[in-house]
Amino acid sequence: MNIEEFKTKYAAFKDTDKIQIQCDHHNHIPFGEIITIGKQPAKRNILKSGGKEFICRQCFMKYNNPVNKIGEKRQDDSIIEVFCPCQEHNGEPSRQMKKSCYYGSMETPYLQICGSCVQKGREISDEQKERIRLSLTGIKRSDEFKEKLSVYMKNNPEGIARAKSNLIPGSGGGWNEGLNLSEETKQKMSESHMGKKFSEEHCQKISEGRKKMLEETGGFTPEHRMKLSRATIRQYQNGFDPKTHHIRGVHHSTKIPSGQGVFRSSYEKKAFMILDNDESVVSYEIEKITIKYFNPIKKIDSLYVIDILVKHKDGTSKLIEVKPQSWLLDPVIQAKIEAGKIKAAEIGLPFEVWTEMNLFGHVYNKKNMKLFMDKILSEVDKNRRIKISSEKSKRYYHTHIANDKITLFCSFCNEEHTPLRLTHDKNIARNGRYICEREGGHIAGSRPKPHLQKNNPHVADGKKECVNCLQILEFKLFSPDNTKRDGLCGRCKECRSKKAKEKYNKKTK
Repeated sequence: MNIEEFKTKYAAFKDTDKIQIQCDHHNHIPFGEIITIGKQPAKRNILKSGGKEFICRQCFMKYNNPVNKIGEKRQDDSIIEVFCPCQEHNGEPSRQMKKSCYYGSMETPYLQICGSCVQKGREISDEQKERIRLSLTGIKRSDEFKEKLSVYMKNNPEGIARAKSNLIPGSGGGWNEGLNLSEETKQKMSESHMGKKFSEEHCQKISEGRKKMLEETGGFTPEHRMKLSRATIRQYQNGFDPKTHHIRGVHHSTKIPSGQGVFRSSYEKKAFMILDNDESVVSYEIEKITIKYFNPIKKIDSLYVIDILVKHKDGTSKLIEVKPQSWLLDPVIQAKIEAGKIKAAEIGLPFEVWTEMNLFGHVYNKKNMKLFMDKILSEVDKNRRIKISSEKSKRYYHTHIANDKITLFCSFCNEEHTPLRLTHDKNIARNGRYICEREGGHIAGSRPKPHLQKNNPHVADGKKECVNCLQILEFKLFSPDNTKRDGLCGRCKECRSKKAKEKYNKKTK
């Protein structure tokens, strides 16, 4: 069946429908067998055969499979020697490759043009060069490959000249070391490194190189430090989004009067850590002082809480407000800070605003900041997991354990008890049989204390001694108490009544 006959016959069928079709291969067994197959796969099958016939998969794999062809096969990983037939080939014309990679005629000698000769005379477009560059970027080369490349470059003057032409003057060692860089070159270098992710080994080498350079030059000059400071401020203002660092959690410290305090951002967490490590700080309180300020946006009077009140060993104190550098231009934040300064002047305390410069230093290090954030997140997640685990345990107890009870008859008390199944199983595992609280003389779960148990010497007369008035009275003058060994309260009814009246009179006064 060719493709035209197929379309005509199965025009009413959808691509997802199953159809009945006959294999056209002359060696199909049994001849004339009807095959059930989807319409779309059957159509693709006919198109693969040039649109002339439908060959089932069984016949194709049996008669047309290249692996089963008679003679030399290509699907073989044996190594063969292949010759390049190009007359302009440079170097040794023969090379070794797997037979499965060879696509020439399966006759000896094996002839196949090499990759170098194929590329001769071809012009590579800039787009193709960029794709090649991206495909090679980040590939780790072996030491053997690097050694071969080094030997080749040393023995090839053209390669050395080509490599030098690609270098940026003044950006490396050797012939261009010490050369002044132009502003255009600096900009190119900055753009090329923008967003790059370096490995830990590479970062370590850069760090060691900078330390060595600073040792040789005597450290940063005042001018260089000023440039670093200004650049860091610009980074904090432009590229450092404080909204991504709003992590809430609980900070535990012995310098906080309550033992713990809530931090509402990673900035506040860092400020608490700095105060903990400061030996001059005795204690600090979080959100202690509330002040009133005028909100310039809403045009109303609002309340504002200063972040930290710090007390030093020398008896002095100060107020600290933690805010991102980029937020200091906000009119509401400015109004809060002005109100905080006025309040601090009224109570005679200094007022400080701590930004990223005070918390993380004058050099912005994205890697260290990420490590700090990961540490906080791990602590917050740990506390959250502990809380969730505790809530799950309580929920599981009230849902499953607290409602799973067992009723049994106690031969000691001559009555029925309804303990938890968990308590019942533990009791039997500990004692060999179930012993109720009255028989054991102790609360379930605690260890019995035989040396503290006292026997009632008046039990034969049906009496016991009151622990309050010390009178020996009959059992009927004591209220029942199932937690006691004898099932009666330790105090008599009259003593309990007096105690309850005294407690009531104290509440009503």
